Amino acid sequence: MGYTVQRIRLGKKEADSTFYNADVNDAKMQEIAAALGMKLNIVESNTTWILYMGDDEHNTTGFKFSLSGANLIMTTVIQGATPSTSTYCYSYNMSLTRSANSGAANAFLHFVSCKEGVVFGIGIFSEGSNITDLLHIVLPAKDLKTNEDRIAYMSFTSARYIIYSDVDEASHYAQAWSQDSNIHDVVSLAQYVYPAGYLAIPSAYYILAGPDVASGVSGESFIINDQEYFIPGNTSSIWRIAIELPKSEES
Repeated sequence: MGYTVQRIRLGKKEADSTFYNADVNDAKMQEIAAALGMKLNIVESNTTWILYMGDDEHNTTGFKFSLSGANLIMTTVIQGATPSTSTYCYSYNMSLTRSANSGAANAFLHFVSCKEGVVFGIGIFSEGSNITDLLHIVLPAKDLKTNEDRIAYMSFTSARYIIYSDVDEASHYAQAWSQDSNIHDVVSLAQYVYPAGYLAIPSAYYILAGPDVASGVSGESFIINDQEYFIPGNTSSIWRIAIELPKSEES
């Protein structure tokens, strides 16, 4: 039991050298999409991509990755556009400069495969460091009004969470995220319902009471009635969300 943080290196070691160069291209992004259980829209070959899940009509809602010089930029994208209000937008610029001990040498995408989706993030980490970049969640959802299948995307930034879906360009939502439940010796979970779009997320639960993830670790898992749940960790604040993990026979 337990969760496994897997990783994909975003740099490539030079032959007969200790130096690494950036290794982000169409092939690497396709590898990432397959590992995350997502799909890839190549907007501009070897330069710009969108990772998404489900059957978005235009394949333009999800996470946009683009190369600019030696930098890899990851942003929120909803129907092809980055939200104009920073409150509703995640943006991260990661240096992939040639190096033996920083930049491209320590650039990774980390992820945890869940029962119905994935938690992931990108960051610069030296060997043996605690993994604290699991800032993004992608899960199947259900529209409570129409019963249609949807996809929910979540990102954590600046002590608040951003959530949006493949419904329409106005479906994004952001609010402050509770830091502590103040009750740690019992667990109380509530089905997570997407506030702005009437979307139920079957494999995600809001933690009304329960464990807090220790600072600077990748996350924590716990078991209730033979079902294991994963709480992602990150650098600054605490996700108050628990996501179902696959059972051992499903892994």
